[in-house]
Amino acid sequence: TKEKGQGTGLGLAVVYGVVKSNNGFIDVESQFGVGTTFHIYFPVPPRVVEKLNNEKKQHEPLKGGQETILIIEDEKMLHELLTNLLESVGYTVLHAYDGLAAIDVFRQHHKKIDLVLSDMGLPLMGGIEALRVIKETKPEVKVILASGYIDPETKSKILKFGIQDIMLKPYNPKQILRTIREVLDN
Repeated sequence: TKEKGQGTGLGLAVVYGVVKSNNGFIDVESQFGVGTTFHIYFPVPPRVVEKLNNEKKQHEPLKGGQETILIIEDEKMLHELLTNLLESVGYTVLHAYDGLAAIDVFRQHHKKIDLVLSDMGLPLMGGIEALRVIKETKPEVKVILASGYIDPETKSKILKFGIQDIMLKPYNPKQILRTIREVLDN
């Protein structure tokens, strides 16, 4: 982005180094002719005081299952994290990296998919739009939507649409497993 002789172009490399050294990660969304957005995620420090119920839940063993879960996530590192986590506790995982591919995978395997875990910001077709098509194909499918931030008004509309839960990024592995199990069991 710099003209010749105007700099070394190491800005993103420096940012990446700082983020990684603080146990964070970077998510990039880019559209030709529109622009690029960088989302930088850092782990949240643990809270000093937790409610008694939350303490009890954290000491419970994490449960997996035999169900099939479709992961729709365009960030490769997050996709791999989710896949490894879910497969390690017995789930079967199907994959899609964008909204259009998700619809194709869902249509091919809709009879065996028990839950869809989808990012909200996806390339080619957004998560909400893809989930609308998925819900038209199989209205009873359970859905968890993930995003870095969802304002309260949008959250209310999404939940009315038939999505069972909303998870905030960055993912917490224990919370992912707990939420998935609760949604599947309810």
